[in-house]
Amino acid sequence: MWIIRAFTAGITAVGVWFVRRTLEATLEAVEDTSAATLAMQKQNEISKDATNRQLRAYLEVSECIVSVFPDDGEIIMQIRLKNCGQTPANDVRVMAESFAAPFPLDNERPFLPVDKEWGSSLGPGLETGCVKRIRTHNVEWAVQEAKARRGAFYIQGICEYLDCFGESHDTHFRYAFAGLVSDNGLLMQPCKTGNHST
Repeated sequence: MWIIRAFTAGITAVGVWFVRRTLEATLEAVEDTSAATLAMQKQNEISKDATNRQLRAYLEVSECIVSVFPDDGEIIMQIRLKNCGQTPANDVRVMAESFAAPFPLDNERPFLPVDKEWGSSLGPGLETGCVKRIRTHNVEWAVQEAKARRGAFYIQGICEYLDCFGESHDTHFRYAFAGLVSDNGLLMQPCKTGNHST
């Protein structure tokens, strides 16, 4: 009888050992599946981010022009921003200002806040912009000062917009006319500070 009990105890021990090994293997499989799921989720986030970056709207400065009208006592600066992305930019808002100051700009001039009341949409490849004036009694003297690089005319501002995924972005710009002239006229150049995008 004790042989049967020993045999039964042995079979039970082997059965318990197999059940334990099965549970351990199941636990390992669950852990491996969990790790694989986390890796897949991370890869999906990376893919989504790459897709969003590829498809989203990007508003960048495409042109900056300065025009001088001595008879009117005006220097007019125009900035153009182009949607270089593949999808529309929504709720586009631009705020800019123009001013005369020393060259190079000796302090970090704060940007004006953007008006939150209105905005427009801008499709891929399309442009928006703004025109700003500087009035002076002696335009020719002011231009000569800029050509001599003792002063400059600046245009700076912010363009805020939403991409098609609902993410908020902005483009800060600061350009100056400080002495550069070409066959086509006066040239604006980006300043060392004040130009960045998100």
